[in-house]
Amino acid sequence: MVNASGEREFYDGIGMARWGWLPVKLRSGLKELHDRKIVSTHELQTIGRQFSALEPQRDLIVKHVISKALELHSAGKHRSAVEHLLTHTASKDALDDYINPVRISFECTGATHKGMKRSSNDDVCLIHPEKQLFVVADGMGGHANGYKAASTAVAALANHFDTKEPSTLLEGIHKAHQAVVEKNEETKRGIKAEERKGVYYTDEAKHKLMMGTTLTALHIEKDGKAHVVHVGDTRVYLLRKGILAHKLSQLTTDHSLPGVQNQLLQAVGGENGIEPEYKTVQAKNGDVFFLCSDGINKRVTDREIKNALVKYARGKITHTDLIKYLIKTANKRGGPDNSTALVVKVKMPKK
Repeated sequence: MVNASGEREFYDGIGMARWGWLPVKLRSGLKELHDRKIVSTHELQTIGRQFSALEPQRDLIVKHVISKALELHSAGKHRSAVEHLLTHTASKDALDDYINPVRISFECTGATHKGMKRSSNDDVCLIHPEKQLFVVADGMGGHANGYKAASTAVAALANHFDTKEPSTLLEGIHKAHQAVVEKNEETKRGIKAEERKGVYYTDEAKHKLMMGTTLTALHIEKDGKAHVVHVGDTRVYLLRKGILAHKLSQLTTDHSLPGVQNQLLQAVGGENGIEPEYKTVQAKNGDVFFLCSDGINKRVTDREIKNALVKYARGKITHTDLIKYLIKTANKRGGPDNSTALVVKVKMPKK
């Protein structure tokens, strides 16, 4: 144990005299991390700036970080593990989670069907539990390009999205757009190469080779804050229990011409660019989010969707039964389009 004057000299020397608010044992513990070269001076200064703004549990936080850093070091973990602890765990959001964790959980399922008229399925449905990310895309384009567009867009969004930065959900849909645009540019170059060889393409044939997709994504943070980003006419609904009854709200706006079949105003990969819709809502315990392609909502009314979701919310049917019912209903009514349905029920601990 160093004496008080030696400790003051140490903290003065690294510009951390402001750490005087820490109890002696914790200050000594931080110095031990430094002396044993488990953390660098720069890292101490970095976490010092973060900790100094946290009240009133900062002593608890510092104690936690010291013990975890020593634990990782003694276990022979690579230094990067300790660095990760100090640079990521020592962030306000992560530390808030440590002090007051919210163990939000979900019950979810999704399915897609090609319908009764189509020979292929151009819809894509993604559930990414680790990222708490839920996506539906409805691709457009001939010769299986619809599925290619949807899968390309979904993959680009999911790969770019970082749960630590919810804003990357909106960035992700722009990345998805660019990824599909690049695929279309490749196709255009291929057409020009063919035309140089004497192959003739009509304007209609060229148009059919271009592709695009709707893209609708939902991310729910650990604290229940839900983010929705959207282009096209796939939808997100929210069913919430009110004082007297459940209420169904459509969280997205269809980017399509009213009364005109299959005429989108914008699509991911489209030549005119995109202006995604983005919104946030605070989820509550028991909320049910429902994502679907237009193959569902053009054949199943909002009232029918609500009634089915209410039955599920009340425990009268399972989430699997719900999805099967909605897809089956769309198919019974002709099923002219691919249909995709995805449901997410939010479960939050009682405070």
